[in-house]
Amino acid sequence: MNPVIQTEIKRLEAAARAWKRVGKTYKGADAKKMQEVHDEDAADLLAVHDAAKAEDWKHAWTLAGHLDTIVRDQIPTRLYYFLMKKAGAP
Repeated sequence: MNPVIQTEIKRLEAAARAWKRVGKTYKGADAKKMQEVHDEDAADLLAVHDAAKAEDWKHAWTLAGHLDTIVRDQIPTRLYYFLMKKAGAP
């Protein structure tokens, strides 16, 4: 695998873990719900990570396509476009 893409996959894992930490920063009445949402989003990002790490590009691209925009934006840009190209997306 391309070493640049390997680095981007590692960056995605770090981004997923950071996203989960963000969920713990909320205060107030909605704090528990926001933490749950961020936990689910982080799990979804890690699923994209796992598929990419396994070089299952089409599956990683499909998973990425089901994410909300704000979550999908956590995927490193270089990796995102690499997945798009490998999946044959326009």
